[in-house]
Amino acid sequence: MSGELTKPYPPTPIDYTLWNILVDMMAEGVGRVQGPSQIVYKAGLTYKRINGITGKVDDKGDNPSTILSGALENGYRVHIKGGYYKFPSPIEYPSDRVITGDGENTRLDGEGLDYLLQPPDETTWRNFYLRDLWIQNSGVHMGSINYGGLRNVRIDSAPDRAVKCTRIGGNVIALDELRIEANETTPVGVEVLADWVWASKVVVSKTTETAFIIGSANPEVKPYGIFFTNIHTYRCNQYDCIINKTLMFYVVNWHAELKPQSDPNKLGGIWNKSTNQNLGTVIWNFQLEPWEGLAPGGFGWKDDSGYMIIWEPGFQEGGPFWVWLALNRAIRTHMGFCVGDDMRWYVDQEGRMKVRQKGVNIPISPSETYKDLSLPTSEPDTSYGVLIIPSWNTKVWVTNKTTSGFRANFEAAPGGEGGTVDYFVYR
Repeated sequence: MSGELTKPYPPTPIDYTLWNILVDMMAEGVGRVQGPSQIVYKAGLTYKRINGITGKVDDKGDNPSTILSGALENGYRVHIKGGYYKFPSPIEYPSDRVITGDGENTRLDGEGLDYLLQPPDETTWRNFYLRDLWIQNSGVHMGSINYGGLRNVRIDSAPDRAVKCTRIGGNVIALDELRIEANETTPVGVEVLADWVWASKVVVSKTTETAFIIGSANPEVKPYGIFFTNIHTYRCNQYDCIINKTLMFYVVNWHAELKPQSDPNKLGGIWNKSTNQNLGTVIWNFQLEPWEGLAPGGFGWKDDSGYMIIWEPGFQEGGPFWVWLALNRAIRTHMGFCVGDDMRWYVDQEGRMKVRQKGVNIPISPSETYKDLSLPTSEPDTSYGVLIIPSWNTKVWVTNKTTSGFRANFEAAPGGEGGTVDYFVYR
């Protein structure tokens, strides 16, 4: 009949590409823009490389290093199916590559290799992403990363760094749901240099040295901002984190669990070695488990940037040097401000404000009309103010300010048996 719609029979077959587009549209609302262009899988003792568009076998053999390298040369996004893969040689990846797997079902063993995945050189800027993989006995070298990251990746027993980035400037590296099981064989969990380092939901356990090293010791090379959230470090020897140079360092929810037994090698928790003072450091809820037998001069937190703000840190009692080396004791506070190693002020759990840079009940002789006072800690410059409260009725003013002290002047001497003054420094 004219105009009647005739249905095709039998139905037209849907090829692999169209099927993936339909599935992804239903699952995520988008087409298969980032579908795998190459698929690597193991069948018995044979490794195969499948074309993600046509579904045809592009290559096969008994060497997984050769198969995966070929996949990376021929595809932007490579998916490695679940299975155990033992790699005899490292994989050099081109730029703009994404490698995904089937979570911990995809195990990549690089035993004998410092880095299973590494760039051809360390100077060319690259984009590189890893997701849903388990890497064993080796690490990942990001090279001079431009944009890159790891998500839902587990790395066990790397012989050097589990994750390393060595660029001379930087852009962004993101670490999300990263688990590093150092098993006392990996010196450093993560060592990266980038302008922006984002780490969220990261666990690092049992490094022989430090869980995180961020930034370069070179004063001309520094990341712009470091952001840590929901971090757990477990029994990492020496330090939990070292920040070499940075303009900003933010921490939200960090729990550091240390060795319960005596650990004379443990030097400290988190050390911000940056001396940049323009933006500073913000800490929110930094939790520290107790330990005993800390190395002489050890500390839980130390900041060299000159400025630090703290909200809601939690420190269990019973151990020395919990927060700032200058305090030599544990502190529980809701909010605080630190300059270098010195806690300038904080609000305790009873809501009382405590000021570090102060003097209380300083004696003044009956005839004194001025008093030269030394500050507990030197100020970076003389652009500070001083509030002085005398115990007798007189006018006071400040002269001769230096970075280490000032002179308090009194219009009238206290007379009688003398008096006292209190002061604190503010900016």
